[in-house]
Amino acid sequence: MLLDLEEPEQNFHLLSNTISANDKFRPNPKVLSRLGQAFYEKESLKKSHLHLFSRTNWPSLKKYIDWMEKGGYLEYDGNNEQYKPTESGWTLFRLISLFYDHIDFKKGNYLALI
Repeated sequence: MLLDLEEPEQNFHLLSNTISANDKFRPNPKVLSRLGQAFYEKESLKKSHLHLFSRTNWPSLKKYIDWMEKGGYLEYDGNNEQYKPTESGWTLFRLISLFYDHIDFKKGNYLALI
């Protein structure tokens, strides 16, 4: 028996903004988790530091930064050339962190989402 699910709210960022302007980009939660960890260690970071923490290539990092800026998760400080999470960015990183706290990747136990 299938459940009748309600439509998601339009203002819910994780669902409504998962595709960028090119309609192909879907962020990997593992990469977002790494970026969140970087911001927890240091509140604002330059693009080169984000690149190291993300463990992606430059073009991919650019897509993540664009997606996070368009979604309102990151803001850029041109004076210091650094990125800083917004309040909704911190919420995003907290949600991803909570999600990964319930998954044990080393033992192969994954959370099944329906």
